[in-house]
Amino acid sequence: MAFSIAVVGTGYWGRNHLRTLAALQTEGLLDRLIVCDVDEVRAREMSEEFGCDWHTDALALKKRFRIDAATIATPTPQHASLAIALMEQGVHVLVEKPLAMNEVEAEEVVAAAAANDRVLMVGHLFRHHASIREACEMIARGELGPILHIESDRLSVRAPRPDIGVIAALGIHDMDICCDLLGDISPTSVTAIALPSDEEGIEDHAVVHLRFPKGSGGNP
Repeated sequence: MAFSIAVVGTGYWGRNHLRTLAALQTEGLLDRLIVCDVDEVRAREMSEEFGCDWHTDALALKKRFRIDAATIATPTPQHASLAIALMEQGVHVLVEKPLAMNEVEAEEVVAAAAANDRVLMVGHLFRHHASIREACEMIARGELGPILHIESDRLSVRAPRPDIGVIAALGIHDMDICCDLLGDISPTSVTAIALPSDEEGIEDHAVVHLRFPKGSGGNP
């Protein structure tokens, strides 16, 4: 069965998605690849580099190319609206993390996936890392004993992003890994202390504490 997929957004992560999907197309696992960016010059450049079609309007992709799925790697404020619009057109979506700007938007995206019977995935790539998968299995088998405490540090020397702070840009990885390690469960409480950057409303340092239910990870 023919399968077509589009990559919306050609920044750092969008280009990574294109590279991976182009390799899958070369292996015969994908029939058609389309790159989409509002910057026509950028879209054309990526099209030439990866040998795929291009377009500038994400909401026209379904009609123009009959795409089956799309990966959304645009700036975070656009994630929710694009994901909802594409799923309403019948497109399955993979959204780069974070899924949305806030809880309300995230719930709307999840509801749209259910209402339109579409596959919705978020780019939490560490869930597919071999070491994380092995750690999850070891914990599930009880080989590490009760998990009482998990501590993780994540550092970066990059300048703050203009759209989201370090919690959503970086800390989200560690929080999701903790949920995954303890059996793919949600914490019962989340508290955080954050320090602002020079960008208004954007934190560049944070300490986040997650508390999980009793019994998770074998803890008493």
